[in-house]
Amino acid sequence: MYKKSNTYIRNCLFMLSALVLGLNTTLGESNTVEVQLAYSHSGNSAKQPIVKTSRIEDSTVPAEGYASMDEAVIAASDRFNADSIRFNREHVGGILKCADKGYFYTHGVGGEGIAPVQFSIPQTQKCKLSAVWHTHGGNFEDRAFFSPSDTGTAEATDKPIYMADYTGTLRVFFPGDKKMSRNSRKRRGAMLGLPRGTAQGSIVRDGAGMDIRIARI
Repeated sequence: MYKKSNTYIRNCLFMLSALVLGLNTTLGESNTVEVQLAYSHSGNSAKQPIVKTSRIEDSTVPAEGYASMDEAVIAASDRFNADSIRFNREHVGGILKCADKGYFYTHGVGGEGIAPVQFSIPQTQKCKLSAVWHTHGGNFEDRAFFSPSDTGTAEATDKPIYMADYTGTLRVFFPGDKKMSRNSRKRRGAMLGLPRGTAQGSIVRDGAGMDIRIARI
């Protein structure tokens, strides 16, 4: 269960590629959400240091944030997706709701290529986690899906997870959303190797019903 205060979700393992390495959460006495990304694709697998995403202090919260969670996610994704695609590295962070001042994003980035990434999302008394956002790196077809550990992260934190991919599509997966069936995964092709728990999520659309497009270059 995700608590509204004094929450410490630790070692939330989720993978932004094709193979589940595990998901584990424990609760403690802190206002930090710590997440570890673990990858299975070939590449740089050296363990990376903990990345502290940008911190928002109660005493220095800007006068006005983004009006909605989607707007904050779009701003973060537009800013970092091109770099994510170019260098095949994940940008990630939290969306915080800061009392009556709106929504803000935190940001951290993993190493170039495929590597485990640990990062923290700081909360305060006034700024609480509303969602997790991330980009999905380079031009690989399986990166257009939420991995089993992505969906597990949403369920473990009871918060939605957003994903911007190499095509410029922005998707969201909410806790309890439908995951792909075995037949559906097989229809996508055996070469992708999509495991159980993979999901497509929902495309994020604007108020007019048009698909949101995220910057790619």
